[in-house]
Amino acid sequence: NVIFTFNTITLNSTSTSFPSLIDKGWIAGEVNYNRYINRIGASAGGGNDLISSPVTGMRFDAYFVSNNPKLAENESTLGVFAFAPYNVTAGAYENFNIGTDYSGSIPLETGAGYRVATTDGSPLNFRGQITRNPLTISITDASQGNAWNLIGNPYPSYIDFEAFFTANATEFDSRNAYQAIYGYTGMSNKWTVWNSATIVDPNIQTFIAPGQGFFVKAKSGGGLVKFMPEMRTTGTSDDFILGRQVKRNVALSKLKLSSAKNNEVTSIYFIEGTTKGMDSGYDAATFSGSSVDFSIATSLLEDATSLNFAIQSLPYDDFNDVVVPLVIKSKAGVELSIGIEEGSTLPSTITVYLEDAETNTFTSLTAKPYTFTSTNLNSANRFYVHYSSKSLSVEDMQSDD
Repeated sequence: NVIFTFNTITLNSTSTSFPSLIDKGWIAGEVNYNRYINRIGASAGGGNDLISSPVTGMRFDAYFVSNNPKLAENESTLGVFAFAPYNVTAGAYENFNIGTDYSGSIPLETGAGYRVATTDGSPLNFRGQITRNPLTISITDASQGNAWNLIGNPYPSYIDFEAFFTANATEFDSRNAYQAIYGYTGMSNKWTVWNSATIVDPNIQTFIAPGQGFFVKAKSGGGLVKFMPEMRTTGTSDDFILGRQVKRNVALSKLKLSSAKNNEVTSIYFIEGTTKGMDSGYDAATFSGSSVDFSIATSLLEDATSLNFAIQSLPYDDFNDVVVPLVIKSKAGVELSIGIEEGSTLPSTITVYLEDAETNTFTSLTAKPYTFTSTNLNSANRFYVHYSSKSLSVEDMQSDD
């Protein structure tokens, strides 16, 4: 409760550390937020960042471009930059074009998300007023295209994901298991998915970083996403911190698919109160806004659907005896391995087995990863994960096994 008089406030970020400025009504004047932006990728979907403007009142124009010489520009079409909102109806990014003479001027919308890239991995300067007010963003369930909405944190501070998701979960698509937010990892077609399962995980607390963009899918007919000043919080060098208090019984099994060039992870949560079928807000389908040819996911045990799941939540005690189908996508002729990823929190008494129905083998993933050479994989009828509180033996097998 003091009046803060200043000439300039400059907030500097790195690839892993973001300053968090929370103004409760005493700051007037412009702020410089130097927001780190990932380097542009060499392939479609690679590199880049999903961001939002941490200040208000900015325009994308000649001044912004000259003030940010590391912003990637199309070498063959001058005036077109790697700064793109997402067209929901078309299901595609549309790069800003201010003309070869840089005479165009496009407002940066508060709370909107953008795909952005720099030439070398460095900060872009956002200079403007900061907001301390509530903000409501319309999201649409477009009849054409992929109907994904790219939005972002409008504050120059972290926001608490639990507070954000609690306020907005009913605005997201629970019909098709998209009641979640999808954050881009900066690697081609790789996504971090957060929902109620990540909230109740006792090992993490998720924060949405300043200037961080993410995708959501709207409920039928569209929705309204609310950003509230009480969601603002301080953060650490990452988007979450360890040590959250346990709310419910939770265990996590993370499975990793690896090749010489790629790694993908799927999460199977065991959470008190969830079911083997669809649990809105606890099960999350994989991101469908772009096609992938290398992935690992799971299929629901009940409430059959064609969707593949990045997060599946099952009843807490199911880790004692349950079988989960895996969905693996890979090109043929690639050496692959399936193993347990760091961060899994299953009790030490539980053994994880991988069944390969094609070779009629069972492998203890608890002991070592399973390695094989792939055929063209794109189905859920070859690999199954068995969780068991006892070691499998010949007596456990069915006669036709």
